[in-house]
Amino acid sequence: TSWYNASAYCEELVSYVNEDDVTINEPRFRYSNVFDQRTSGFDIIKDIVQSCRAILGWSQGKLFVKIENDIDMKIHF
Repeated sequence: TSWYNASAYCEELVSYVNEDDVTINEPRFRYSNVFDQRTSGFDIIKDIVQSCRAILGWSQGKLFVKIENDIDMKIHF
């Protein structure tokens, strides 16, 4: 499903070199927000989706997510 694929893409480890010249591996996207007041479920989903370059869609009575991955980014240029 689109949610499973989005999760797998976000959790995929990516490497980068930090300021100490050490290679670090960590998830592509990480979400760590605290909701300290009553918030609608849809607003929470929108907040999560916006944190990982994704869009929400509605089709055939179901909410789906599409992440702009590196392949999609090349198409936009």
